[in-house]
Amino acid sequence: MKTLTTKLLLTGILASMLAVLSGCQIESAPPASRYVEVRGIGEVTATPDRFQLRASFELTGQDVSAMKQQLDRQLATALGEMSALGIDERHVQASNLRIQPEWQWQPERKLIGQRVSRDLDVTVDGFDTYAEALERLSALDVSALHQSAALVRDLTELQNQALILAVADARHKAQILATAADRELGGASIIIEEGGQMPGPMPMRAMAAEAHSDGPAYTVGETTVQSRVQIRFEIH
Repeated sequence: MKTLTTKLLLTGILASMLAVLSGCQIESAPPASRYVEVRGIGEVTATPDRFQLRASFELTGQDVSAMKQQLDRQLATALGEMSALGIDERHVQASNLRIQPEWQWQPERKLIGQRVSRDLDVTVDGFDTYAEALERLSALDVSALHQSAALVRDLTELQNQALILAVADARHKAQILATAADRELGGASIIIEEGGQMPGPMPMRAMAAEAHSDGPAYTVGETTVQSRVQIRFEIH
């Protein structure tokens, strides 16, 4: 009987302690946070201001040495034209000589000579200089002239602008939601940059000249930089 009484007493004490501890936990637990979470997108467009082109020089014949000398003269002329435009020599690169056999396939396979070629890659800053470089290279005896890409030099500044716009877009959305829910929008507690879309090289193209134009008109479009963010705002 005494043992049973002791067990009941201990059980009661333990239950009381658990109740007290549970009450303390409830009282000390912080109130559930209230927030709204949104995504923002920012976009900035810009006109490319750095251009890349490739001029290819190619000859086919039997005398490789003579053809090499002719290609060297053509490259030297092209390099002189680019230098006259004020293009930095670091932005001009001439490839090594390439030699390939030239075959005739019909009516039967037959070696008819050698094909030798060299390329000139040029990076130009400024659209007007780019157009002039195209004009000067086109006047030379080039086998092909590739208008390869259009880029933006100050890409970091565009990325920063797009990021600022993305944050503003997220806050605007959060404000609309808070107002609709009759809440007051607080500060941002979590900000996550989700990346974005960076512009790649844009192909250039030369448009046909109009009837009253003295020369070809070159056009370039716009490039877009996009940033995305996810932000959690406190609401009250």
